[in-house]
Amino acid sequence: MEQEEFKIALIRAGLTQHELALRLGVHPATISRIMSGIYVPPDDTQRAFRSALGEHGHGLVFGFRLREVTESMPRNQADERAEESHTAAKSRTDTADTADTEE
Repeated sequence: MEQEEFKIALIRAGLTQHELALRLGVHPATISRIMSGIYVPPDDTQRAFRSALGEHGHGLVFGFRLREVTESMPRNQADERAEESHTAAKSRTDTADTADTEE
């Protein structure tokens, strides 16, 4: 769905992928990756992308396909350990904050 929205916005703005790439100062392959949803460009590139498409660029979702792929991946032990580490660090911070307010 989102990929079609990028294509429609580009057509309505009267631009080709190559012309958009020239306006943004990026390689045409970057535009292709953005439009296919597998690449999330930096915020400034997203703003420039939307600006170049004018009113047709509003509401575009960057990285839609990347999120779908990531969300469907099984969690591995590294993810679990990172989450446990974050939770433990937060717990230590919360404990320290409580001790400071009790003094």
